Amino acid sequence: MEYRLRPKHMGLGLVMLSGIFLFNPVVAFLDVLPDLLGYLLLCAGLFRLADINSHLSDAAKHFRTLLFVGVGELFCTYLVYGVMRERAAEMNPYERPVSILLFSFVVLVLQCCFLIPAFRELFVGLDQLASYHGSKVLCEERKGKTGAERMIRLSTVFVILRSTFAVLPELTILTSFEHDTKNELFPFDWYAFIDLFRVAGGLLGAVIALIWLVSFLKYFGKVLGDREWIKQLEDRYVDSILPQTEMLVLRRFRISFLILNIAVLFTVNLRVDERAALPGVVAAVLTVLSLWLIKDRLPDRKPIHAACLFLGGVSLLQIIVNASFLSRFLPEASLYQADAYHYFWIVRLVDTAEVLATALFVGVLLKLLFSLVLSETAVEYEGGVDAARLSEHATQRLHKEFANRFTVILILFLSSSAVNVLDALLRLQYPWLWLISFVLSAAAIWLFYSMIYELFSEMQNQYQSKTTYKRE
Repeated sequence: MEYRLRPKHMGLGLVMLSGIFLFNPVVAFLDVLPDLLGYLLLCAGLFRLADINSHLSDAAKHFRTLLFVGVGELFCTYLVYGVMRERAAEMNPYERPVSILLFSFVVLVLQCCFLIPAFRELFVGLDQLASYHGSKVLCEERKGKTGAERMIRLSTVFVILRSTFAVLPELTILTSFEHDTKNELFPFDWYAFIDLFRVAGGLLGAVIALIWLVSFLKYFGKVLGDREWIKQLEDRYVDSILPQTEMLVLRRFRISFLILNIAVLFTVNLRVDERAALPGVVAAVLTVLSLWLIKDRLPDRKPIHAACLFLGGVSLLQIIVNASFLSRFLPEASLYQADAYHYFWIVRLVDTAEVLATALFVGVLLKLLFSLVLSETAVEYEGGVDAARLSEHATQRLHKEFANRFTVILILFLSSSAVNVLDALLRLQYPWLWLISFVLSAAAIWLFYSMIYELFSEMQNQYQSKTTYKRE
């Protein structure tokens, strides 16, 4: 497996670009430029720098955690502006505003827990690299503080105020409850002015966001402008990191397995308002990306690519058919309308096809991973006349243990698929079937994660002993 250094900027250009996706204010839990894209750019930008500085490594870990926060934020946005908006007539009038308040507050807490430390580690790491490698531009002080120290303080203020201005207007929904009970402390309903409060919060958030963005871009403009310093970092990476192929192989496997773990989540049959909340096409795309990272270590990728293509196509067809049905009928209309009943059979058949495609995908994926176990794991004893024989027997036992794990996981996934087929065909008569499938899928995914962890641990035992490089 070969590794090449990107010739420009050590990923710092991507870090600078991430600021565009992180600065915009959030109004009514609507983020026009998703933070998730900013976190992705930061993870990609710190991919190499994290190997040469411990603070940047910690920053990368925080941003990887924030990826899950970003995914959750997008999912909650879909619930608020997709599902709840369509079902507004059937819902309690307080349900949607309270959901916006709840989701905004949770994001505020999570960003304070992870984004503030991430920015701190990012700028401390860059400050250390600037001092260690003699960047006079970045080490310049103004009022006794370097640019990195000023950015730490400004970023902390920015994260707190940006989230606070997103939450404060939504708190007015609480006054509606008190107003309805004729509380003297709230003679009128403050939520009636929610649009005015949101505009005010958005404008205040925009001011602090622009101040932060200008400072962020200005700082990284200086970073990218110091070409001699960046050249020293590139030389350091080429001389100290690239020769350690074992460490880089492990890193590729770690990232690949992380993406694969996320992909497997999208095999769960979870529906929200009769729509697939975890579409299989996402599992197919993420799996292809995951396996591409370790393509040189896989024996044959054609079967899994075919399974991913089949699953992706059927999943897209399922999304289209379900959307078409729900645009014409309510889900329960198939119980008393002939047209809806006949159309719903098409929905059932497509759902069944998606379940079978998912089962095929899981089976092919497990087979491929077991071939990876056979090629990448072994037990080696050193010394003694029987070392070779003992190593062979120990390796066989290890592979048999993995084979048993794979068998149990496959049985659980297939059992879940069988229940999913029944759910697709008998959903109206037995609406609780999905719960059995969900429990079986959760057990299978838990065992899958455990198996991936054990596989990576075995690989780590073989490779990591050769990795001796220490970060600054």
